[in-house]
Amino acid sequence: MMLFLAKAANIDINSIERIPIKLYDSTLYIAFSNDTSDEVIALWQQAFDELISLGMYQTIYQDYFPTDTDFAKQ
Repeated sequence: MMLFLAKAANIDINSIERIPIKLYDSTLYIAFSNDTSDEVIALWQQAFDELISLGMYQTIYQDYFPTDTDFAKQ
């Protein structure tokens, strides 16, 4: 996420120092209305499972939530 934000703000990622203090943490979910059909939810689940099986989920996740070693590669 930091890499994405730094690029968007035109900030050199190497000028940012990591410190061991977490200021913010969030977990995201997809929610559906109680009126959403089981078929629609199954289609969403199928699409998500496909992202995982193709390795695309991991790629997307690493783009937005890089690890310390991902930062070193930049």
